[in-house]
Amino acid sequence: MQREIESIIYELKTMDYEIVRFADANTIVNIGFLDQLFTRIEEEGIKKEYIMDIRSDTAVKYPWLIEKLARNGLKVVICGFESFREDELKKYNKSSAVSLTSKAIEIFHSNQIMLRGNYVIPNNYTISDFRALGEFAASYKVAYAGYTILTPMPGTVYYNEMKNTIIDHDLSKYNFFNCVLPTKIPLVDFYKNVSNLWLIRKGEDVI
Repeated sequence: MQREIESIIYELKTMDYEIVRFADANTIVNIGFLDQLFTRIEEEGIKKEYIMDIRSDTAVKYPWLIEKLARNGLKVVICGFESFREDELKKYNKSSAVSLTSKAIEIFHSNQIMLRGNYVIPNNYTISDFRALGEFAASYKVAYAGYTILTPMPGTVYYNEMKNTIIDHDLSKYNFFNCVLPTKIPLVDFYKNVSNLWLIRKGEDVI
């Protein structure tokens, strides 16, 4: 269900918070709606800073909208890069191509938007896979990179596909930071390589 634009405008004008986090997993779904909303924000002179989740392919397709959002307060974007390999993106049912990543980063940075890029780590990664992902992630100028472990969440298609191979059924570990599937390398080495990825921070803050 989509809220009325004027109800959002009223809330923005009456709230005390200076930083607003849009809670949608993908904020820009209805292009026309976001365009109209930020037209009204501009008309009302609302001065706040915004955090949004925006897909890389959306940014590349609608750079004019990203510019408009940035002009009216968008400061931080969380973007699911997911992978640096096309075959993995297809596995995750992602329509974005790896080639779009650099284009999206350029668009966000040209609008002085701080960017967090998130990657998904499959359970079958080898040492060389971790090394390749680390080199790829370090090559992009993002303010922060996040890494989550591919997890078959109950109720999803992926869970039904993988349920016979799951080795840990403790639901408290279904948090994207524990691996509940068998790993190709020893589990302790898998976690060590995941933790090493979090140490990568060769990007540059843009604000």
